[in-house]
Amino acid sequence: MDGIWTYIIPENVSGGILVIREGRVVGGDGTYVCTGTCDVDDDVVRLNLSYEMFNPQGSLGSAWGDNAPKIEVLFEGTAFGDIIYGKARRPGFDQTVAVTMSHHGDAP
Repeated sequence: MDGIWTYIIPENVSGGILVIREGRVVGGDGTYVCTGTCDVDDDVVRLNLSYEMFNPQGSLGSAWGDNAPKIEVLFEGTAFGDIIYGKARRPGFDQTVAVTMSHHGDAP
């Protein structure tokens, strides 16, 4: 699971990058930087991420359509080799967001 991963949110054609190493996650996109944790159980991947806005002029905002300065995101997906398909959700929101992650190499 360790490595450099990109994530794509097909619904709004946005995405970013995550670096996962020894259960820790760092990354972000053009609006938010994130940190968090990663847990893997067989082929099920769970990420618990905290996003903090660094670019208020970011063109996309969050995948939930707002520009909250801080966002907690829970992701759960299934790994198929170097691809993970799953859903992300924010506590307190009904809407989930489809996410596709792709592995792109070893973590530094």
